[in-house]
Amino acid sequence: MYCRHLCKGRECFACGPTGSGKTLAFVLPMLMKLKHASTEGVRAVILCPTCELAAQTTRECKKLAEGNKFYIKLLTKKLIRSADLTKQRCDILISTPLRLSSAIKKRKLDLSRVDIVKAKKRFIVEHCFLYTISFSFFKVEYLVLDESDKLFELGLIKQIDSVAKACSNPLIIRLLFSATLPDSVKELARTIMHDAVCIIIGRKNTASESVNQKLVFAGTEEGKLLALRQSFQERLNPPVLIFVQSKERANELYEELKFNNIRVGVIHSDLSETQRENVVNDF
Repeated sequence: MYCRHLCKGRECFACGPTGSGKTLAFVLPMLMKLKHASTEGVRAVILCPTCELAAQTTRECKKLAEGNKFYIKLLTKKLIRSADLTKQRCDILISTPLRLSSAIKKRKLDLSRVDIVKAKKRFIVEHCFLYTISFSFFKVEYLVLDESDKLFELGLIKQIDSVAKACSNPLIIRLLFSATLPDSVKELARTIMHDAVCIIIGRKNTASESVNQKLVFAGTEEGKLLALRQSFQERLNPPVLIFVQSKERANELYEELKFNNIRVGVIHSDLSETQRENVVNDF
């Protein structure tokens, strides 16, 4: 359903549960529309809430584009330091809003740049002159906000606005994808999109039906740890993801579990990019 509207060039605001194929839905039509590799400059921008999600989206994009010579790049600190991004070939650029807006602010990247292509065309007028016409092609054709509900939760609206303004192509197609549909995301869609198609897969703001949920009442912090250890003994089979309230809680739980004969890792924003990548790769 997503693909049909995107192939027609419509702006789209889509809500669907995790695992419903949202990444596939916007990447495939995008590749079909881009058709061929870029000679220079960015043609599509995908914004993700975190570096890890951006890296995951990059891997998925490369899988879907396999066999075609598209240039798909993840905006990393190393890439920003090592190259003149305005001269690099890039069809699809994936980044977090903070990193991309910072690169734009530092003039490492210009998403509003145009290529001037000179084409000769013969006009039959009174004196049969040969005119040279200049056509301007704005580079960025697509702007995608993936996991837009999380982008809003993380307070990245200012950076998103900065990127949206930098993508100055008047014909740009903006796409928003979200797992939930809070009022804040609806307002964001109204702010940056025009005449967008709204698509909702399943019931909005509900958990995925393929996920089994269970509430365990622990009573105290110590009770939580005891209940978690008991769950590992009875029913939880690795790999397991555990989300906690803060970085401090994550470190505390990591220290507790690593002595329980469990191969455990911890990931949060205080770790370096390399450390986070290693944790994800080990998972």
